[in-house]
Amino acid sequence: MIIKFKEIFTIPSATPQQRKLGGRGTHPTDGLRVARATWQALLERHRPEKPMKKEAKLYVVLNYHTCDSRKAGGPKTTRPDGDNLLKIIKDAATKAGWWVDDNIVYIDYICRRWTKYDESVSMLAEGE
Repeated sequence: MIIKFKEIFTIPSATPQQRKLGGRGTHPTDGLRVARATWQALLERHRPEKPMKKEAKLYVVLNYHTCDSRKAGGPKTTRPDGDNLLKIIKDAATKAGWWVDDNIVYIDYICRRWTKYDESVSMLAEGE
């Protein structure tokens, strides 16, 4: 099974590392709650008929808008970190029904780059 899509999308910047301290440990910030809901809503639109149950691969390309033509086409090396973004995306894909559990993803790849165009996300997931 292959899930592939590209969509114009305002990429949320909050990641699971952004939490606030409370009387009983840490709690998600409002930004993190919004980011989780936003990613889940996007991924539910592209959910497969049946969740993947065996090994899977996930490729994510995030294009961030910039007006600076010197940056366009280059890597985005500022926050949020790619590994933190990948975690929130995989968690949202699990909740959206892409796979039974994200532990079946044995290859995950994320690319963050600047572009002169609108912000967008491209994703490819392969699995059984």
